[in-house]
Amino acid sequence: LMHQVSLVQHILDRPDLRKVLIGDEVGLGKTIEAGLLIRQLIERNPSLRVLYLAPARLVSNVANELRDKLDIDARRWIAGSASDARLETDKMVVASIHKAVFGDNLDRVSKSGPWDVVIVDECHHLSDWDPTGGKPNQSFKLVSQLVKAQPAEGRLVLMSGTPHQGSLARFNNILRLLSDDGKSVSGAAGRVIFRTKDRVRDWRGAPLFPSREIRQPIVVQLGAHYEQWYQAIGALYDLVGPNGARSRAAGWAKGQALQWAASSVQAGLGFLVRLAMRRLNWSLANPHLVRALAALRPYRGGKKDEPLESLFDRIARQIGSHALEQFEDDDEEKWEDEQWRPSSDVLAELLDQGVKLLGSDAAHAKWDSVCSLIDAAGSEKIVLFAQPVETVTVVADILERRYGQRPAVIIGNQSDGERLAQVDRFQADEGARFLVSSRAGGEGLNMQRARRLIHLDVPWNPMELEQRIGRIHRFGSRKTVLVDTVVAAGSREVDMYRIAREKLALIVRHLDPEQFETLFSRVMSLVPPKELENILGDISGCLLYTSPSPRD
Repeated sequence: LMHQVSLVQHILDRPDLRKVLIGDEVGLGKTIEAGLLIRQLIERNPSLRVLYLAPARLVSNVANELRDKLDIDARRWIAGSASDARLETDKMVVASIHKAVFGDNLDRVSKSGPWDVVIVDECHHLSDWDPTGGKPNQSFKLVSQLVKAQPAEGRLVLMSGTPHQGSLARFNNILRLLSDDGKSVSGAAGRVIFRTKDRVRDWRGAPLFPSREIRQPIVVQLGAHYEQWYQAIGALYDLVGPNGARSRAAGWAKGQALQWAASSVQAGLGFLVRLAMRRLNWSLANPHLVRALAALRPYRGGKKDEPLESLFDRIARQIGSHALEQFEDDDEEKWEDEQWRPSSDVLAELLDQGVKLLGSDAAHAKWDSVCSLIDAAGSEKIVLFAQPVETVTVVADILERRYGQRPAVIIGNQSDGERLAQVDRFQADEGARFLVSSRAGGEGLNMQRARRLIHLDVPWNPMELEQRIGRIHRFGSRKTVLVDTVVAAGSREVDMYRIAREKLALIVRHLDPEQFETLFSRVMSLVPPKELENILGDISGCLLYTSPSPRD
């Protein structure tokens, strides 16, 4: 495509772009852009060594695209028998960054170079919250070491459709990787490329993508008992620390708990069950836990009559599992302070209240509204996204009972092959009408067979909304993309949506009020595309590159 070719030519024509961040909007084809660049570089220098780091779930898809579409002999370095790369000697390796930072692998990968070209897909996962760059995560450490080991003419390509995750410190630290000295933000000047779908054109100068319509959220009343339960879950985390303030860890954990409870009663109850097992070591000797486990069945794809002993053991394994390539759909553990323990009496009461809610209208009202949206869509295919696995499996079961066909389902414990098979089943003309996904499907998958998407909840990070929409708003989309959101009254989701609109309203007041809805459809940092370009430019001192016209 024209915007992909022009980007590659722009990078190759500019000696100062040996380090670059490609921040093209989700769905513009950054994998192909990287592949085109790799192919050009290899043709110039066949002995070039290229390391492409990607999240584990994307490695196979990236390797397949490079091989099938660009005839690049890409080897995979992943966990398990599917790995075919020899890290120390192969010239073109697509590697799981999650495997690369696991245990002794970090040192091994760091010493496997020097790599002439290092590409980091979904680079927003490189994280350093410290304003001065002193607290990098393992992925950030690895990339830093690989860059330091590169030859003088080495190249670094960072890629993300959502490079700015709402933290100035995190974004600045990513920019520092682009500077020649690895330290100064100003050194990244001119090395950030950001383009949106509404600005790219085909070879004839016509728009390449359809517009998208983000509709007002549907607020569903789940009742006073649900709202009281929801507020009580939040209060469970209202701790006072030594300095008289609630700890940051408790604040994050509270947000996680409320997000799960807002998604569905089932997800909220599942969260509380795992909390009791993780933090209080409750066993089947506890009657409150036993009642909750019984009510949760079928749990995450299990059987309705699954023995409680089997269910308890399965959840215990999930809690204790730190499998190398497993993607968790819920990150409860990492947000909680290691010393924190919930009140056993309060947690017992919350479990009992959740069990009662499962037998009430609160457990079904949200899904009735979702089915109303589906009925109004006629026979069109629809993608539905939720954060927790419990919500995904509950909705999948409801859709199967109501519409007579099992939806395609994507959750975090699937293999690459299983996940791609579900997408293929949905993409087929006579395949599944619905695809229901957890956050595991939010990156790297193509679902543009549908033009309708329903958010079953609102993620903590609005970047994930953009990642979701990017699954259907891709090259090949023809009709206006329609996006609906269903939220529970009395939950933080309602306030989150309202505050987002108020913030954006302040921005567009000085722009074009007539374009408010169009601008709001972009959720990248809750800032419209042109404003985001200015912000990125102000932060980094960059002159951002946008696609030239076909005549250029």
